[in-house]
Amino acid sequence: MFYSLPDQPLIFFVCSKKTANLSEYIELSIPYELSKYAVWQRKLVTRYETNQLIRALDTWLVLKHETTSGYIQCWNSQKDRLLKICKCSESILRHRLKILASLKLLTIDRHGIHICSWQKLARAFDISIEKKLSLQYNINDTQKIHQWIIATEIEDNKQRQDFMIITKLNKNPEAKMIVTAALIAAGADGSQLDDMNYFLTWLRVVYHNDFIRVSDIHDVLVEIRPDNNRGVRGLANEWKCRHAMTISYWKKILKKNGIIDISSLQIQSRERARNRYCRVLWLKNSQQTLLCLCDQIEILKPWLITEAFKMQPAA
Repeated sequence: MFYSLPDQPLIFFVCSKKTANLSEYIELSIPYELSKYAVWQRKLVTRYETNQLIRALDTWLVLKHETTSGYIQCWNSQKDRLLKICKCSESILRHRLKILASLKLLTIDRHGIHICSWQKLARAFDISIEKKLSLQYNINDTQKIHQWIIATEIEDNKQRQDFMIITKLNKNPEAKMIVTAALIAAGADGSQLDDMNYFLTWLRVVYHNDFIRVSDIHDVLVEIRPDNNRGVRGLANEWKCRHAMTISYWKKILKKNGIIDISSLQIQSRERARNRYCRVLWLKNSQQTLLCLCDQIEILKPWLITEAFKMQPAA
């Protein structure tokens, strides 16, 4: 096998579209498994299903990184600061603290807030905290940590699907050799195909072109399906949402706040190439078949702004 999942944590610099001021950031980290656990913790509250845990964890993560000792002294006197970094009202903050206290993730006394350790958090949810997503959190924009918890789950799943695609090919040397030859024939540089991202980019190009004009490796491409995105129904099932409209709502919020970018991918063809994994429609007027792939979700990477900071000359 010539590919493996990255061991080093990704570093996110969550920033607004305006020129960033580094003093506005606080350092945070989110365990990957915490994001996978939190997204499907939905419960019926009054008449509506909602995920109160993920918002409470938003507050816990912010408070955890606000202190190195695990104790916030005289928190009422620091209330304005805490409301600013948690990006919520006082009533919402108190409600989230109550939820966290019921889970024994923190305790509140007359003098301050005691925040539990990472190890106790891991035991409470039976998760691993070894791999974390490190980020720089801008306290002055509209992005919130629970939104990045959701984005982290999406990005983690995309990476895992990419790894599974490569693993399938590695387990079948003959299919791997055929696919590699097809990528080179399509225009890929054979010397760069050892790069996982480069390989998968060209694999998706060939996959899309295969629908327009069926190729010799059509059956192989359908079997491995190199699209690493999930549809709203798939996400709704994995996140235990009662309706796919919940996913559409979160996609809209994440896109509005500049966390993800969404593009629709539809391919028309006069050849009726069938793909049982994708929605295929017949366009009567144009006499063509339409392949509708899942929305292509890209997690925007604002941490790249740090490169611009590094390139600025010293004053």
